[in-house]
Amino acid sequence: MTAEAAAESVRRLADLAERAAMDATQEQLNGIAEELGARPARIIFVGRFKNGKSTLLNALLADATHPVGASGPMVVDTLPATAVITGVRYAETPYVREWSLAGEVVDRDFEHFAEAAALAIDEADSRLKFGGVREFEVGYPARIAQRGAVLYDSPGLDESTARTLITHEYARQCDAVVMVYRNDAPMGAVEMAVADELAEAGVRVFTVINLFAGHLDDRFEEFAWNRLVRDRGGAGAQWCGQNLAAHGVYLVDALAAERAQRAGQQDDGLARLAERLYEFIAEHRERERVRPLIEQADALAAGIAEHAERRGQALREERVELTQRYGAVRPRLEALRDRPLRINRAFDEHRPQVEATLVHSFHSLINDVGAGLPDHLAGAELPSARLMTSSLQVKRLLREANEIADRYLNERIGHWGRTDAQRLLQEQLIELERRVAAEVGDLGNEIDGLYRELLALAPASGPVRASRLLTASLGSAAPPSPIEVARPVRGATLHTTSDSLALQAMFSIIGAAAVAIAPVSFLGAAVMIGPANAEARAKALAAQEADARLAKLAQVAEPALRLQVRDALDARQNELARLLDGMVVEEIRGIDGMVMLVARAEDARWRDLTDLGAVADDVGRERERLAALLAAGVAP
Repeated sequence: MTAEAAAESVRRLADLAERAAMDATQEQLNGIAEELGARPARIIFVGRFKNGKSTLLNALLADATHPVGASGPMVVDTLPATAVITGVRYAETPYVREWSLAGEVVDRDFEHFAEAAALAIDEADSRLKFGGVREFEVGYPARIAQRGAVLYDSPGLDESTARTLITHEYARQCDAVVMVYRNDAPMGAVEMAVADELAEAGVRVFTVINLFAGHLDDRFEEFAWNRLVRDRGGAGAQWCGQNLAAHGVYLVDALAAERAQRAGQQDDGLARLAERLYEFIAEHRERERVRPLIEQADALAAGIAEHAERRGQALREERVELTQRYGAVRPRLEALRDRPLRINRAFDEHRPQVEATLVHSFHSLINDVGAGLPDHLAGAELPSARLMTSSLQVKRLLREANEIADRYLNERIGHWGRTDAQRLLQEQLIELERRVAAEVGDLGNEIDGLYRELLALAPASGPVRASRLLTASLGSAAPPSPIEVARPVRGATLHTTSDSLALQAMFSIIGAAAVAIAPVSFLGAAVMIGPANAEARAKALAAQEADARLAKLAQVAEPALRLQVRDALDARQNELARLLDGMVVEEIRGIDGMVMLVARAEDARWRDLTDLGAVADDVGRERERLAALLAAGVAP
């Protein structure tokens, strides 16, 4: 199955919809054709800070369609450099855009990007610098992006709790992740746990060991084999010189590879990785992205064929009888224009329940986090507790206790966002879409009834129009089942990617409130605590400060959460209303057009019959092509 062939066929169907005077269907088919040619694979580079992610990405981007400069676009520094998610897309002419959390975009130059994308030395300065930035978008003429991919550079794991959560959330929404380790600081349990969790979430994981210390010896290769292959459900065999790349582990000296690429030479390690990524991009586009779009296009094509058949039947009808029946159904036909308003009522009635459910869950989370924090702190070890408890050491104890409390708050809130919030939102929206599906189904059945009455036909064998309306508006020909809680509801998930209707502004508020340590005079607190029992008192003070932040968070986050839920539902509501309104108008015009056709002269009617027959035949041929593409692309 090729996306290009499918897009070609869908564009021809859009032309046929235009010939059949089906404007809304033509618009949807053109949109599908555009999506078939524009759905890239999203690949994110993840790893601990200073593992060489940006350098590796620059090495891959160095294989460009034409020369663009002596260095790559990703910022590289001796200190941790990447502070904001940065996505690289294909563009003939390089560019940089800065996206804000509010969805606003500003064009930047690469000089500004080099300064703005890098971390400040002081964490407080970094928060001020990046507080309102969602991500950077970079256009670059890289071959790998031209093949159909967006490549994301990410903040390093463990560099900052808040930025680690952002990386984790973005990675879960990508199609593949390149986990980058380094050979002079072997892969640790935290990094490998992140890779395992992403793999369980359905993200394809590629593994790269960046060769900071030159060529690997057999001892390290055996260590890497045991850690990354044998002990993780791989081949299970002992090391005896196997090819790591054959098992998805690629050894690359990223810096040397970038230099080789820019000198027009090939680096074997990078070439093996690039070849596998190219294969993945092709597999992703052909098997995972194309099928649902083709199926949707086929449902719309069936509507064109049915429309042509109905109009052909109308042309064969006696003019007087058809005109009389048209007069009888016309008032009901006009009443259909108000039917999409019922969708608005369904959303208006259900919106408060969605908001209340998520807000209640969030407040429960805040209470649970506050109740569990003292025990968590009590069981945590403060490294400075082993040292003498001078006032300087007490300051360290306070700082360490606050850092542990911050990590705990961020991890619990991040876990809620990935699990409970997602589940509750999906449950509520599944129920909402069931109601919407019932309304859409009734509308389709009513339109079918008007057609049958107008043309004096026997009852249809199936809900043809209802099925088409459901497929076009909800992406499925049947209402969602109540047990399909895990099924994503289009346009209403808590994602943090740039193209979703995400509640990312809420997470920005939560992240800012959760990680911002309240101003504390460590010296004053140290004097107040004194050296005796300093560890316990430092933990108690950290818990008190965390409670204050949680109380403030509950106040700040609730209105933001309600607002973002409302915005997400409004976006879905407007999308559905627009689709249904367009299709209702299309159906009314279709019926009006049938009656007008009958009134035309016999020779014109004959030409129209011939053209409609040709439309139906052409639609049939395109549907056969789409079916063949689907059959050829089915994976075993």
